[in-house]
Amino acid sequence: MSSKDLKEILERQKALSDQLRNPLADRLAELESTNVMRAFSQQSNIARMLEELNKPVAFEALERAAEIAKSHDCIRDYGKEAERATQWIKDLEEQTAGTRQWLKDLETQYRLPELDEATRFLREIENNSAFRATQELHKHFEQTQRAMEAMRSPWLDINNSLRSVNAFTELQLLGHTLHSNAPSYGDTVSNALRIELGDWRDQITWPNQIFTDPVARSDFYVERGFNGDLADFPPEAFEESLTLAGLSQDSTESPSGDANDDEEGYQRTNDAHGQLFRFERQVRVFIASRMTEAYGENWIKQQVQPDIRAKWIDKHEKAQRCGEPSLPLIAYADFTDYVLVITKKDNWNTVFQHYFMRPELVRESFQRLHPIRLCTMHARIITQDDELYLRAETLRILKAMGLS
Repeated sequence: MSSKDLKEILERQKALSDQLRNPLADRLAELESTNVMRAFSQQSNIARMLEELNKPVAFEALERAAEIAKSHDCIRDYGKEAERATQWIKDLEEQTAGTRQWLKDLETQYRLPELDEATRFLREIENNSAFRATQELHKHFEQTQRAMEAMRSPWLDINNSLRSVNAFTELQLLGHTLHSNAPSYGDTVSNALRIELGDWRDQITWPNQIFTDPVARSDFYVERGFNGDLADFPPEAFEESLTLAGLSQDSTESPSGDANDDEEGYQRTNDAHGQLFRFERQVRVFIASRMTEAYGENWIKQQVQPDIRAKWIDKHEKAQRCGEPSLPLIAYADFTDYVLVITKKDNWNTVFQHYFMRPELVRESFQRLHPIRLCTMHARIITQDDELYLRAETLRILKAMGLS
């Protein structure tokens, strides 16, 4: 599900919760979830109260709460709250049923285009300078056409077909650019990514909300200049289009067709965690090997900023006290440390400029990955927007390092 669909679901549920001025409604508004009933059963105040009452069925527990309230004045307020919650549950069930029907209707919103229809749309984009893909599509028309013909999952929005075709085209062209012979940090690739993913070159002050709220995170991406249409496809179609664009992760599997939104998000989070784990290991090996070649075995002592080196040593010592095996000091680096070491003036001039060309460009790459990295480390839901950032930037960095 795309961030736009997720936002509409959350807005529908918020309309209900706004009608209730009690702690239960406030708690519901804070939940980060794409499946409201699951979040309610696991996290809401009512669920915790039911667990304390030790009853398997919600309404039996509510009846028990009422009985206790009659005999114990000290919990009379809980009985009143239980009565209000009974109606709240009923209203929420009705609202959720409406949301499920909305999701079912959404599935019928997409279809596979006829072959001549897809070609006609591509010609319209090719001949219309209003579309950003026009110039590149001239060079890769047949390749994009074959990618459309290879799609097996419905992806064309029947309400806005041309927008779907344009987004699919731009995604394919983005993949082609990343796999081309152009330098990963040259102007061609950098400009193409900035057009689609936004401008992330300046130092960013991160809003805390984006690390817990997927809708706020997607809105933050759009504020940076992200083209949200690129990820606005049904999950299966999105994964298939990434594969055709050369942006797939071979070691991961796409969400199954019958998976619900939570399971898709969890699977995407697991895949992102695994991809980032492998990516960070490769980055650390790259930095250590290039710095050793340039400065020798004592490069950490000589070339790493003292405050960063002190953090690595402290983490290493704590790991040793816990009986963990000893690892090279760079294994204890934070994700944000890599850019600081790479762009340190003498390290940059001697070692890394050859690979990344300009400091603000490598900073831009790692800043685009920062929200996804933090969310995967805390088991937060990863969206299709996140996944596109992750696939594009890890490919770009690894290619620059000669590892892809």
